[in-house]
Amino acid sequence: TADSYGTGFLNGRSETLLGQFIEKLAPEKIQKINIATKLAPYPWRIGKKGFQKAFFASRERLKGHITRVQLHWSTYKYAPWQELPLIDNLANLVEEGYVKEIGVSNIGPKRLITIYERLKKRGIPLKSLQVQFSLLSPQIGSAKIITLHKLCNELNIQFIAYSPLALGILAVAPNNNHLPEKFLRRRIFRQILPASKELRKTLKNIADEHQVSQ
Repeated sequence: TADSYGTGFLNGRSETLLGQFIEKLAPEKIQKINIATKLAPYPWRIGKKGFQKAFFASRERLKGHITRVQLHWSTYKYAPWQELPLIDNLANLVEEGYVKEIGVSNIGPKRLITIYERLKKRGIPLKSLQVQFSLLSPQIGSAKIITLHKLCNELNIQFIAYSPLALGILAVAPNNNHLPEKFLRRRIFRQILPASKELRKTLKNIADEHQVSQ
């Protein structure tokens, strides 16, 4: 999840709902769950305490159940001075015992190595990299993704895909042209459903062979 999932007054809504759900689980099930949230590096979140308020707000919405906190995206291209102090802030939270692990999302190979090395000097492992990755992802098979995956293997960093079903498009049956009600998702589906039909047919055939759902 992430503190930016939700808009306007619903900001953080995803965390709130997830926190409410977790609280209803039996204690033995809660112990088996690892919750990771991402903090957005908005322009006003600066310095070594730039994430402090945001982290504790997320922690409260998730009822204290945060295993891993992640930098949502790199600011290096437009605000290079912002990124590393925020990473230092996350490292402080680990050292102070508020969260166990640190991850990153939406960053390239050079930034991955820089952040990895910075955390390593403090004895804190970088646990994960989360990137957009699906059969419809524009960057699938690209040199950048291949390099990132290789780096993650070498540095023992978990490589995590987000949107693996491409907003749900890959789970739509080949002959189903039903569009979502929400405007933005409806617009995306209208563009991509026709172009992905042959791919979805192949997925349906594979699913049928294994007697599972698409």
